[in-house]
Amino acid sequence: MLKRVKKCHKSRQAFTLVELIVVLVILAVIAGMIVPALIGYIQKSRLAKAYYEADEYRVAIQAVVSEYYGKKDGVASGTMDSLAKNGNVHWDAEFKSSTDEDREWGEKILNLVGVTRDSEPYILVFGVVKDDTQGVSPYEVSYVGYLRDKNSPAVFYVNGQWSNSYPRDSGEMSKGTVNGNNTNYLVRNGEKIPIQLFVVSNRTGTQNDIWVTNAGGENTLQGHSKGHYGY
Repeated sequence: MLKRVKKCHKSRQAFTLVELIVVLVILAVIAGMIVPALIGYIQKSRLAKAYYEADEYRVAIQAVVSEYYGKKDGVASGTMDSLAKNGNVHWDAEFKSSTDEDREWGEKILNLVGVTRDSEPYILVFGVVKDDTQGVSPYEVSYVGYLRDKNSPAVFYVNGQWSNSYPRDSGEMSKGTVNGNNTNYLVRNGEKIPIQLFVVSNRTGTQNDIWVTNAGGENTLQGHSKGHYGY
């Protein structure tokens, strides 16, 4: 009798194959519920951080733009003269068209946020309207594109709102003919508003055509926006 009890007790200590399979299935179901939620939380956290950092740059850009516009009784001075003359201004030191004033102005924005050329964002681009269109002042920073590094989501400030959607994809920004001129433009209230783009930081080596168009790859602003290359 005693031997029979011991044998019975010993058999209860082992799992059957069916029980192991049931446990594994349960664990798989739990993992399937937790992992997507965890990934979503991480992505939201990274996006929230990008919005916070990018808005600091927007404020700094607005301060510097207002300062430079105010130097000639409301007429752009220095690099801002290029709005009407030379097309896009590149502040990145890699661009041969950058003047000393170009670089000084761009570095002033970086310094206001507490970074330098050695720690600048991977991409930082902004735009202002080319003239007073639909009550949109050229003093107003109407567009910002920001990418901290190759592992970050790109975020965009268009028409007063931040998002992770590429402006060309969302229809809020494009490039084409406006009043007979080929230009980058915002779409506001159904109207095309010409804008001038300025490149504060560009560590990609790419040219200016990718800032609004669909050209580029996984290391571009579009490549790190919603719906592209896994973002």
